[in-house]
Amino acid sequence: MKVLFTWKVTGWFMIGWSAEFPVGEVRPIRYFGEDLVAYRDESGGLHVLSGHCEHLGAHIGHGGKVVGDCVECPFHGWRWGPDGTNRYIPYQPDRPNKALRLSVYPVREQYGCVFAWHQPDGKEPQWELPDLFHKFPQFNTDSDAYYRPYPEFSRRAEHEPAHPQIVAENGPDSAHFHCVHGGNSDAGVPELGGRRRGMAVPHRLAGRAATTRTRWRFISTATSPVSALRSACSRARRTTG
Repeated sequence: MKVLFTWKVTGWFMIGWSAEFPVGEVRPIRYFGEDLVAYRDESGGLHVLSGHCEHLGAHIGHGGKVVGDCVECPFHGWRWGPDGTNRYIPYQPDRPNKALRLSVYPVREQYGCVFAWHQPDGKEPQWELPDLFHKFPQFNTDSDAYYRPYPEFSRRAEHEPAHPQIVAENGPDSAHFHCVHGGNSDAGVPELGGRRRGMAVPHRLAGRAATTRTRWRFISTATSPVSALRSACSRARRTTG
């Protein structure tokens, strides 16, 4: 696989899970700074196009519908094909507008993940999406043992007042599983010495100045970890604001 160097944001980007796009459904999405529309046609093919109809600019993702392999605009019923061309206009069915075209974002689905190709100048994919399991032989991975994360093992949360670093730190911090989430494995969990259930958060979220060395403060979670995190973030805003 040859990947050409570029300073421009170019490549395959995950935009969702396959299960989020059922057959016959039209969804508005926003990626790469653009309003887009995603739809799965009646044959099961998933397509991503620029979101606004080239007729009068209505967002196709809000109220659009699938007709065959096309997506129909909810404003005047213009239909657009997966190649971005105008295929049908209700009041002139034999004369689609061949001069207008929606932008097309190539899509690949792999192991329940949906990837879209983006190149700022609209160029076609310059390399194929590598197989997540079989392209890297140095990693011993059995694709037959794979289970899809969504929707069975996923939970969506929006507008949580938390810094992205907290999310990143949560992964390797297995020591908190027992204390915060009531996990049945306490391997590697430090002795709390009779403290209440709680969670550790960086001092900068607890209202203290950050240092070059990560320091932690124990926050009580009498209600829930999310409530504790909100409380810590609130204190940080009052301190720094």
